[in-house]
Amino acid sequence: MRRKRNIFGGKRHEASTREKEVGHGVSPDYREARKQLSEILKEENRSKQNWLLDIERQLDAWSQEANRWLSHWMETLFGMDVDVRIGWLLPFLLALMGGLTFFWLRRRVHFHRTVEQRLSGTSSFEKHPSSRWWDLAETYAERREYREGIRCLFRSVLVSLNERRVLVQGDFKTNREYRQEVERNRSELLPAFSALIQRFDRVWYGRVEAREEDYTEFKRLSAELVKGGGAG
Repeated sequence: MRRKRNIFGGKRHEASTREKEVGHGVSPDYREARKQLSEILKEENRSKQNWLLDIERQLDAWSQEANRWLSHWMETLFGMDVDVRIGWLLPFLLALMGGLTFFWLRRRVHFHRTVEQRLSGTSSFEKHPSSRWWDLAETYAERREYREGIRCLFRSVLVSLNERRVLVQGDFKTNREYRQEVERNRSELLPAFSALIQRFDRVWYGRVEAREEDYTEFKRLSAELVKGGGAG
């Protein structure tokens, strides 16, 4: 029994010795690894914080610059120094811009109607004779509104051809249908009328900007098709 206790006691001593040796051999490396990992995590955390601070500073700089610009704009507009803040000012500015845009569009439409009514003596476009549409086109051209001028020249041509029974005007008829009527009733006018339609569709429906030379060429083609003084 005494020998057995010595054997177990010896084994426990050897195990304890090995644990101490292993512990003393690994612990410094482990502590160093943990230290390095902790430093890495701290560095990453500092980097994230710096990144967020940079974004915050940039947004603050943009906000200050926007406030300075808005303050200058408001001072120019109203003639007084205004303390601006994006929170309440942005909806106000959007509403103001929307109101100014609506006012500008309304004045533009009102001007067009006023000019057309003054030239025709009536508010109905269908009652314009060809010469009135022609005069209206010239009025728009003088204002450099060549797109509207081209539309009025095209109306002048349609009214003239309608009066001569080359085609029949209709509110819902297409230019293709007009072309078919011209081809059927006065085929000799078809080349000029087709060229006119092509230019009109490009400017009016294609939303291509009309220049002075476009208006001049459209006017020349229209003069070949319009009857009487309208082409003078």
